[in-house]
Amino acid sequence: LINKMEEQESFVGKIKFSNSKNYYVGIKIVDMSEIEEESVLGGSSSSIDHEDGSSDGEWVAVYITKSTILDDTMRSTILYTSIIGLVLISGVLVLSYFEGVSFSNPIVKLQGYTTKLSEGIYDIDISTTAKGEIGDLYSDFDNLAHELKTSTTSIKNLKTEIDTRKKVETKLSIISQTDELTQIYNRRAFNTYFEKYLHMASRNDTQLGVVIFDLDDFKLVNDNYGHVFGDVVLVKIAEMVSARLRKSDIFARWGGEEFIFLTPNSSKEGLKYLAESVRKEIENLDFGEGRH
Repeated sequence: LINKMEEQESFVGKIKFSNSKNYYVGIKIVDMSEIEEESVLGGSSSSIDHEDGSSDGEWVAVYITKSTILDDTMRSTILYTSIIGLVLISGVLVLSYFEGVSFSNPIVKLQGYTTKLSEGIYDIDISTTAKGEIGDLYSDFDNLAHELKTSTTSIKNLKTEIDTRKKVETKLSIISQTDELTQIYNRRAFNTYFEKYLHMASRNDTQLGVVIFDLDDFKLVNDNYGHVFGDVVLVKIAEMVSARLRKSDIFARWGGEEFIFLTPNSSKEGLKYLAESVRKEIENLDFGEGRH
C-alpha cells in the first residue's frame, strides 16, 4: 500500500456491500499548503484525485504531507489507520444490516397476522422473541386479536339468539292466530283483519262482504258418530271452503261448528252467489260410507 502511494501519490480503496452504498477510503500525499485544516479528516470524492472512485458512495479521506518521513513507524501508523477505518466502516454496515433484518422480519409477520384477521381467521399464534418496542407491539396486537375474537364470537352468539327469537315469535304469532283443529284463522285473528279491512273499505269507498254460517244438527253428529268423526267433518268443511275462497279473503272458525269469511271488494249479488254455492257444496260433501 505504501509503495503504491509513493509511486502514484494517491490511492483509492473501495468496499461494496449488497443493497448498500459504495464506501471509499482515499489516501493521498500532498503538500501541507494544498489542504485546509478541516480537510485533513473526512473529505469527499472531489477532494482526492482518483480514477477508481465515484461520487455515489461515502468517503473517508486520509492526507499525508510530503514533508513527512515515511519511516517504518510511520508506514505502520498509516497502515493501521487505514485498516482501522476499513474495519469501522465494515462494522457499521454489518450492524446496520442485522438491525434491519431483526426489525423488518417481525413487521412482516405482523402484516401476515393482519391479513388473517381481516379474513376472519382468529385462531393464530401471535408470538415473537423480539424485545423492546417490537415486543410491546406484538403484545398489544395479541391483546387486540383476542378482544376482536371475543367480540366477534359474542356478536355471532347474539345474532343466533336474535334469529332464534324471531323464529319463535313468528311461530307463536301463527299459533295465536290459528285454530288448532282446522288450521284456519281463529276468532281473534278474524277480528284483527276485520278492523283492518273495514278501515280500508271506508277509506277507499269500496264494499266489504261478511258471511257467517254454522252446521245444522252438528250435535247429533257428535252424539251418533263420536267427537273424533265430528272433528273430521269440521276439518273437511274448512278445507273445502278454503279452496273456494280467494287469497285476499279471510276465513276463520268463529267457534264450535260456526265459521265466518270476509270478502273485500265484493258486490251484494256476488256475495249471495258465493254463500249459496258454499252451502250446496257442504250439503253434498261426502264424509264416507254415504254420510253427508
